Amino acid sequence: MIVRAIAVMLVLELVACGYLFVQRAARPVPVLPEKTLMNPLFAEDIQPLVKQVAQTNNAYDWMRLGEALLGQGNYSHAELCFRQVAHLMPESRLAESRIAYCLERTGRTAQSSEIYRKLNHRSDSSREAKREQMQALYEIGRNALREENTEEAEKLFRENLGFLPARYQLAKLLIRTDRADEALSLIVESLRQVPRSLKFLELQRRAFQQTGDLELAEQTAQLLERAQHTIPLHPGSNFIEPFRLQYGIDRRVEEFNTQIGNASLPELETKLVTLIDRLEDSPSTHRQVFLMLLPAVQQAREAARRSTCKNSLKQIGVAFHNYHDTARTFPPGWIDGDQSLGDPAETANKNGLGWATMILPYIDQANLYNQVGTETSNFTMNWQIGYTGSTSIPAAKTIIPIFNCPSDPMGGINTDKGSFGKSNYATERIVLGVNKALRMRDITDGTTNTILVGEVRTGDETGTTGSCGGAPCDEFTGKLWIGARTASWGWERGLQAEDVYFIGYNVPDDFINGGARTVADRFALSSMHVGGVHVLLADGSVRFLSENIDVNTYKWLNDENDGNVLGEF
Repeated sequence: MIVRAIAVMLVLELVACGYLFVQRAARPVPVLPEKTLMNPLFAEDIQPLVKQVAQTNNAYDWMRLGEALLGQGNYSHAELCFRQVAHLMPESRLAESRIAYCLERTGRTAQSSEIYRKLNHRSDSSREAKREQMQALYEIGRNALREENTEEAEKLFRENLGFLPARYQLAKLLIRTDRADEALSLIVESLRQVPRSLKFLELQRRAFQQTGDLELAEQTAQLLERAQHTIPLHPGSNFIEPFRLQYGIDRRVEEFNTQIGNASLPELETKLVTLIDRLEDSPSTHRQVFLMLLPAVQQAREAARRSTCKNSLKQIGVAFHNYHDTARTFPPGWIDGDQSLGDPAETANKNGLGWATMILPYIDQANLYNQVGTETSNFTMNWQIGYTGSTSIPAAKTIIPIFNCPSDPMGGINTDKGSFGKSNYATERIVLGVNKALRMRDITDGTTNTILVGEVRTGDETGTTGSCGGAPCDEFTGKLWIGARTASWGWERGLQAEDVYFIGYNVPDDFINGGARTVADRFALSSMHVGGVHVLLADGSVRFLSENIDVNTYKWLNDENDGNVLGEF
């Protein structure tokens, strides 16, 4: 009997062990992206949670893992986690909404909208349920936009005007379809709720431009610039995401945000440096977190500057089109009575004014334009009085903010070119050349495929591998808004027209953000922005060209009627 009892107990024990083994073997194992595709800090921090999920198969842990992957933009892997949560907790609406979001972000809009529709029919009348319904309706509208069903999207956004993001999308859609007047009423109402909203301020500026209220558009652009310099840090920001699992710094960052309030970004940098100095005796992990904040602030500042730079080019584009509406042509690149740069600089070279001077009345600078006219005897005399290069009209020293990219280190005066008013924007010498009267109908390649204006930065580096007339070339020298100077280099006679244009058609070795190996490199497109430059196309739109753009695509963008088919850009 005893032997039989022991045998039965052993059998039961084996069955139990087998059950546990099968159960554990059946547990899903978290699938992560390849380590090379993850932030190294995040990949390290997330390992304890991955092990915990594999051991417990707990819905809460799966949700935490999914949220962490979602925060890093790993939507497909996050979706797998949320589906496991939905399997373990079939009633979890949060898991369903996260699945829908992942589907949306990976292009499966129809499946995403189907889930959102189910969430939208929640019968609960609580405040939380109402918010969930508005969010779901908004996401369905966004998916309709992605499917280019603008009529359905507009209908859904109008049904959801109590939800601020839906109001934003509707206003944006109205502007896209030339209904700026209706959009403005939505924007004004929204700005009462969120006065410093960058998105709504940008929409307001675009709407004013569309309605022709350029003065109001400029005022809004100034508000936008000020708002961009008071961007608060939030605990959900991507740059701290790798640390939030292991170190739990949300509360610390929230306290820090409270401390800085609405301080300007330069003040914020000072406070961060001070705070880091005080953390010398703190745990290294906390110090490491705050050390990460400083470059993030610098990135935020550059993002704001880059946005301002882009907006300036957009306003220049509006000015070009308004000029064209009046004169029936775009302005010439510069004016020169004698088109040969090899001729001596003489009175026959006329006023030497550039395209930027000619659009002054269209960027709220009519008084300055009139001043230039007066100082050049009604535009009949060269702006460098006496043609010696030693004197110039006073107006030429004026700083015009719209012509200066805030990322550029030199400021508003070009100290490399006679200390005249600087411009970081130049026209292409083929498209808008000397005395050229380019009409819209002349752009047979299409206005969306032709560059009018591009960025040119300044700098203090000097090239050693190339020369400009026997002397080293400054790597970047920027431009002048007033126009072309008279000759002052011994190796070049006539007007220095490179004061107003960039080289685009005869492509140099490094045609965007290149070095100083040749004269051509010196006058190519360049900027302080990482990875490329902004350009204004003839249709008025602004694009960011990668410095790795195909050389032929770049070259053909700089000719309005070469007939070539462009690649992607």
